Amino acid sequence: MADQTIDPASVAHITEREFQREIERVARQLGWVTNHTYRGQVAGGGWRTTATSRGFPDLTLVRAPHLMFLECKTVKGRPTADQRRWITRLQGCGLHAYIVDPTKWLKLHQLLRDPDAVPLPRPSPR
Repeated sequence: MADQTIDPASVAHITEREFQREIERVARQLGWVTNHTYRGQVAGGGWRTTATSRGFPDLTLVRAPHLMFLECKTVKGRPTADQRRWITRLQGCGLHAYIVDPTKWLKLHQLLRDPDAVPLPRPSPR
């Protein structure tokens, strides 16, 4: 999803939470069902996402016959090795799976409107 990018300076102020909520809002308007596992506060005041595997993508979206996974980042955010590994493995299964940030909004919006118009990603070699 490297095509059609937005100038990073114009979206640098957008937090990951804001970006993710906007994706969810638009996706629902376009008929997708979305899921995000929220973090919960644990003893000692820390936060933890209740997932069984580290790095699982932030959003799961379903609109038959499509299944999509998105790992959301800020403009300066970088995915962890576990997050990259999940995305690569999901792509290897022939699924739409991406690491996205606000600079990729135009391409992402196109993908949400018509996933068939966007070629499935090819996983990078291991």
